[in-house]
Amino acid sequence: MDGISYDVFIQSTQNTSIAIIPSSIFQILKEKYPKINDYVLSLITKRFNTLIKVLEQALFMPLSSRICDFLKENASNNTLKITHEALANHLGSAREAVSRILKELEKEGKIKLERSKIILISL
Repeated sequence: MDGISYDVFIQSTQNTSIAIIPSSIFQILKEKYPKINDYVLSLITKRFNTLIKVLEQALFMPLSSRICDFLKENASNNTLKITHEALANHLGSAREAVSRILKELEKEGKIKLERSKIILISL
């Protein structure tokens, strides 16, 4: 990882603690504990697969389908606490476009919109 650098933006929706490990120390840990390397490779594989899925959806699925899928996958007891802005960020879209589609889904009786909350009715 020497010589490779990039900007990172991380945003958490809850209290979070992180540890930043210098790459030189991480390299030593990986060599001393091979399970760390296995875990990291597994994590990278999962993240890469998720990235491919998101890219496929963004390229080939209409935004309305992506919103419906996201709502179904992430709702708990038919409720999802999320703002239109956060939903748009998850889907890589503009808030205005997401809000418009959510209003359409509400008019169709598929969801109910409340402040920072979406209730699934017949999605």
